[in-house]
Amino acid sequence: MKTFQDIRMQLDEADVYIYNTKPETLRDAEDPEVLIQGYGRMRYSQLEKKVIEQLEEFVKLAKRGNFSGIETNMKVHHMFLSGIQEVQKEMSSSGWKRKTTKLKRAGK
Repeated sequence: MKTFQDIRMQLDEADVYIYNTKPETLRDAEDPEVLIQGYGRMRYSQLEKKVIEQLEEFVKLAKRGNFSGIETNMKVHHMFLSGIQEVQKEMSSSGWKRKTTKLKRAGK
């Protein structure tokens, strides 16, 4: 049976990448599904909203003086931030831009 520490260590080492590398619609190319290993799948826009919500929660916790709560959630937050950076890097690649352009031209 996995302990809580094992699960936290697994989250620390989680990989984040675009789930479907062959989008079939323009929406899928501009807002791809992101797989966060050990957490689940979500759209890129949902991941961005999740990071913003976490930052707002950090402010609330800081105002209450609960800095240990911030530290606890910071690892997951860092994983999401690094995931956003990885996905942005992938989406700015020439191959991904080519896929997006083909879908725009095809009218999908």
